[in-house]
Amino acid sequence: MSTTIRRGARQLAAAVLATALVGAVSVTAAAAAPAGPALTRSAVWSEVPGGGATPDAPGVTTHGDDTWVFVRGTDNRIYRNIFNGVTWTGWAEVSGGGATLSGPTAASHNGQLHLLVRGTDSRIYANRYSGTTWSGWGEIAGGGATPDAPAVAEFDGGLRAVVRGTDNKIYINEFADGAWGGWAEVPGGGATLSGPAAASQGRALTVAVRGADNRIYTNRYQGNRWGGWAEVPGGGATPSAPALAANGRKLEAVVRGVDNRIYRNTAQNQTWGQWRELPGGGATASGPAATVEGGWLYVVVHGADNRIYAERVRA
Repeated sequence: MSTTIRRGARQLAAAVLATALVGAVSVTAAAAAPAGPALTRSAVWSEVPGGGATPDAPGVTTHGDDTWVFVRGTDNRIYRNIFNGVTWTGWAEVSGGGATLSGPTAASHNGQLHLLVRGTDSRIYANRYSGTTWSGWGEIAGGGATPDAPAVAEFDGGLRAVVRGTDNKIYINEFADGAWGGWAEVPGGGATLSGPAAASQGRALTVAVRGADNRIYTNRYQGNRWGGWAEVPGGGATPSAPALAANGRKLEAVVRGVDNRIYRNTAQNQTWGQWRELPGGGATASGPAATVEGGWLYVVVHGADNRIYAERVRA
């Protein structure tokens, strides 16, 4: 394992700030957006309809037959926009009055959508969508804190949340039987300067991070053990959090390059290829978000103008 990934055994630090996740100011939801070009053509970057803006990395996931995009608004509220394959709903605030200082993340599990954020007190909060209503924000059990966006993935009949701790170590929490279990450090001594990414393929869970040297590293859990941190081949580097998306036997990694361009690397049967720029000439000021649906890789980014842009390419 690379010596640039630091070692340590400290547990995830708990925040003691008094500010709460739930804010007091309501925000009027955006009107429904008309049909737009975003995600209806391949290899073309286009703005997600609805006029949204964000100072941070977006989140994206597949839920049912739809693609859900989540962002931190310029007012720190959490907003969502849904693409059904033809049209977008437009931006609307997620119910519950939550606020965040980083980008949100989401995953679908057992027919429900789980949305996770870093609260304004740096604790980690979750909100669950049943298909008709949101449950409201509640802190994930275990007292964890993070200075960055969390990651979440469905795995082994439950969910796994992964965060950068306040000591820059990487921590994981399991959601099973309707409850979160508590935070534990991902074995291997890894450290990161940004939020992690996570994706599952059957009985395997992969976590990706930006290392202390800006290289991209992964650690794979399979067969009740972690494989250890290893650099993704190809010499890629990023100043932000990476993204991961699973597609059968393929695993897609997407990153912001040091030139702010967006790059992709694909692992087939656990063997990585080379980093290559996504077509269309897009650029981003934050880490990208990615999901796979129907044979397409959907990538969503925060543009240099704080608008939200999306592109799809063949997975």
